[in-house]
Amino acid sequence: MQYALGYAWKLPELFMNFKSNALKIDGESLRRLYGNEHKKLLCYRVFRECVKLVVDDIIDNDVEFRLPTGSRKTSLLMHTYRDEDFKRARQNGKFSEVDFLDSAFTGNQIILYMYGHRNMPKTKQVYVNKELKQRITDYTHQKRVYYGKHPKTLKDYYDAIQAKFPRIPATDLHRILNFGWKSLYLINSYGGDVLIKDSAFWFYIGELRNDSLAHFEYYKKKLRNKMRVMYNRKKIPWDGYYYFGLSEERYAEYVNSKKRRGRPRKYYEFGKVILYKVWDECSIAESGLKYFFRIPYPIDMGFTFYTDNLKTKEAEFILEREPLKFSDILVFNNDYDFI
Repeated sequence: MQYALGYAWKLPELFMNFKSNALKIDGESLRRLYGNEHKKLLCYRVFRECVKLVVDDIIDNDVEFRLPTGSRKTSLLMHTYRDEDFKRARQNGKFSEVDFLDSAFTGNQIILYMYGHRNMPKTKQVYVNKELKQRITDYTHQKRVYYGKHPKTLKDYYDAIQAKFPRIPATDLHRILNFGWKSLYLINSYGGDVLIKDSAFWFYIGELRNDSLAHFEYYKKKLRNKMRVMYNRKKIPWDGYYYFGLSEERYAEYVNSKKRRGRPRKYYEFGKVILYKVWDECSIAESGLKYFFRIPYPIDMGFTFYTDNLKTKEAEFILEREPLKFSDILVFNNDYDFI
C-alpha cells in the first residue's frame, strides 16, 4: 500500500536552520569529491548514512541508540510485542507477515522513546523499507527478543562515518550529525513526523493508517502541525485577519438575515465558530465546509481560538468551494505558503 506522507519532515527541512557556512570544507573540494558544491547536500548524505548505521545496529545487535539530546533522554531501540500485546497489535493490522507459531506470539518494531520530566516516555513507531522489515521478521521467527541491551551514543558511530567520508574534516561530520539528530528529536517533540529515504532506504517515524479516512484525518492533523512550526521558523508576519468557515445551513441563515427588510443590520451573529490565524490551516481543518470568511482582529490570539457566538460587522466573505477530497489537500497538489 502506498501512503501519502507529504506532511512528514524530510532532510532539507531538518537542516533548514543549519549554518552550513560554518563547515570547514569548501565548495570546490566538494565539487571535486561529489560533483556538487552545495554543503547542504553533504549534510543530507552524511546524516542519512548515520541513520542507516544506527538502524542496522538496532536490528542486528540489539542496540539502544541514545540521541544527543542532553537531559531530555531520547532513544531509538527495538521493542518486542509479546503475548496479548502481540495479539492486539496483529488484530489492528500489524505483524501480518509474522508467523505467530514460529515467533512464539512475538513481534518486533523499532520505537522512538522520548522521556519527559516524570520519566514517562512518549513513544512513536518507526517504519522501515521492505528489506529491513524482512530482516526483522527473520530474527523474529528465530524467536529473538530485544531488550536494547547494548547502549550506544553518537560518538560510537564517528569512526564508521569518518570511514565513509574520509575527505571530510571530522569536525564537520560531528557538527552535521549532532545537528541532524537534535533536529530529528525537536521535530518529533513538536508533534511532527520524519521521513528519511533514498532509492534503497526508507525510514519513517510516525503512524501509518490502513483505513483511508483515518489516514486523511491524520494527514490533516500533521500538515497543520507542520504549518505552525514552519510559520514560526520562517517568522511569517501575521496579516491581521482570522479565518472561519460555515456549513451550508449556517451560511443560508447568514444570507437570509441579510435579506430581511428594514434598516440594514450592522452586526451579524455567526454562532459557534473556530477562528484560524493562517488561511491554509483553516482551509485544511475545515475541509468539509463550503463557505469562508475573514475578519480583522486587533490582537494575536494564537493559531486558533473558539467563540460561542461570533458577533461582528466586519466579516468579509472570501470563498465558496466544494468540500475537499484527500487529493485536494495533498502537498504535491498545492503550493502552500509556509511549507
